[in-house]
Amino acid sequence: IGCCDTDNFKKHIDDIKNIVSKFEIVNIKPTNKDETLDIIKSTVSMYEKYHSVKYKKDVYEHAISLSDRYFTDSAQPTAAINLLDECGAFMKIKSHDNMEEITKLERMIDVFECDKIRHVRNHELDSALAVKEKQDDLRRYINGIEKPKKKNTRKFVSVSTLKDVVYRKTGIPVDELS
Repeated sequence: IGCCDTDNFKKHIDDIKNIVSKFEIVNIKPTNKDETLDIIKSTVSMYEKYHSVKYKKDVYEHAISLSDRYFTDSAQPTAAINLLDECGAFMKIKSHDNMEEITKLERMIDVFECDKIRHVRNHELDSALAVKEKQDDLRRYINGIEKPKKKNTRKFVSVSTLKDVVYRKTGIPVDELS
């Protein structure tokens, strides 16, 4: 079984008569909105598991309409599923960026801990207190960053995430147009 669009068939396969005789052309129409929505609902759990994200329910319909409007190079449901996949990947990368920043800050806290101990041993209590305050400030900052409590913590993909990904791929500020 082979599958390709009409343009690629004409470009790569149509000239080779031996191959063309082995295939039967079956034209498949793109799915309508309801069919696309059903397909997305049946496949989205696979993407949620892979990217460790959860898609909010209103995201599905927005993914269909945004992909119809801005990604005309592929048909439904492929366009909407690709957009959802990109959003999941975006959220996964975004959470890794936070983890790298948090790791750097935690290392700084460890360095400050050594400084604090050195100041205490040298009876420089004012300096030790200043270092402890820096550590506390860093800990508060880290707690302000969305730090996953467990490895399995899932981020939510929202409509704003969809719009952000569309903007990153097309350069079109979807938020301002909607």
